Amino acid sequence: FRSIITTAFMQGGYKSSAAWNNINKCNASTDTTVNLGDGAIERSFNYQWGACSKDYAYVFGAGNAHAASSNYTIAYNMRTETQATDIDRSLALSRWNFGGVFQEHYRTFMAGGADGRIEEYNMTTKQLQGTIGATTYSGNTWGLSTENYGIFYTGNNGNTLTFATK
Repeated sequence: FRSIITTAFMQGGYKSSAAWNNINKCNASTDTTVNLGDGAIERSFNYQWGACSKDYAYVFGAGNAHAASSNYTIAYNMRTETQATDIDRSLALSRWNFGGVFQEHYRTFMAGGADGRIEEYNMTTKQLQGTIGATTYSGNTWGLSTENYGIFYTGNNGNTLTFATK
């Protein structure tokens, strides 16, 4: 089965070192974007990793400030256009300027920042599963996802995470 994405949401951002707590909704068929308002999400942030389930748009490490390290998780219900309250809010590690990979709308994995361990968040159960692997990713990290694996990249170091075996 494949999904057709009709609507996109963009959360957070910043200007002049002031972090935002707004969300924008984009209609894909008309390429029209609407700001749903300041305060539409519970915390401001920038440079944080996010991923989507079929219902929720997550942001991991929402520090409520510009360039802040945090372990706080927020989510926005894309169906009801309200803040989600039924999620696990805490990651094991505080991070800033980190990246991640995702296995479709089921799970996401994040790494980088000050602590290089990989964390797994289950977007079906809406809970942190914990950390996996040794400390291998520190500093600025980004990720690329495919159907069966993700690639974490930091500096000159790129490593593959196979979803089936973690």
